Amino acid sequence: MRTRTLGVSLVALIIAASPLTSVTAAGAAPAAGAVARASVPAFPGNLIVGSKGAAVVAVQKGLLSKGYRISGLTTSSSGSRFGFLGAATMATIMRFKASHDLGPSRAVGPKTYAAITGWQSGSSAGASSGSKWSKVRAASPYSWSSPSYAKWYASRRMSAYGWNAAQQMACLRPMWIGESHWQYREITGKYVGIPQTTIGVANDYGYSESAYRNAPEVQVEVGLRYIRDRYGSPCKAWAFWKAQGAWQDGQDPTQWWGGWY
Repeated sequence: MRTRTLGVSLVALIIAASPLTSVTAAGAAPAAGAVARASVPAFPGNLIVGSKGAAVVAVQKGLLSKGYRISGLTTSSSGSRFGFLGAATMATIMRFKASHDLGPSRAVGPKTYAAITGWQSGSSAGASSGSKWSKVRAASPYSWSSPSYAKWYASRRMSAYGWNAAQQMACLRPMWIGESHWQYREITGKYVGIPQTTIGVANDYGYSESAYRNAPEVQVEVGLRYIRDRYGSPCKAWAFWKAQGAWQDGQDPTQWWGGWY
């Protein structure tokens, strides 16, 4: 749902590092600046430069407690100094991510948030939104966070929009490969998720930012609704996408470049 030019696709943060665990002896006071696990806010969705709130405070204090320096902040700084994710905090986050092999994205995703703060999401990232989709996910032969699952779910939803699954998936599949490779964690600037749309579009369709960022099912629904409302069907959107100058990669025929819809 955006202009894409030839270049390296920015793949969303999909990482395998496990959350760090800290143990405080019974009766012992936590180290200065440490983030008490019970007080860590739930992951609110990816944190980027400009983010504000309690989750940012948890990240900043978590970094300081681990010995990372943030320009302008110390463990003894007043509370009013915390809570805004500016350039200095992001620079420290990137140092932390580099030292823990957490990927190059300039965002705090669920794995990075857990590693810094000690927050535990349950079975996996997106668990808070996963309960709504647990039956659907259990019925799929694919892992819910995989591109194969997203394609499987989209195919199942075609009839709900009045479309022929085989025909319309033949158009949707390459179009969303071109957008995100069906990766629900892909972020390109303000464009997020499988259909690469904005949080504002998701809000227009009644979904919160957290729901959209953390559930591939929601991303598919938002993308399909957008296609239905603007073009009528995936194949009509795909025709428009190609008409904007999209071209097929000579080495990877599944990859298309330069289109938008």
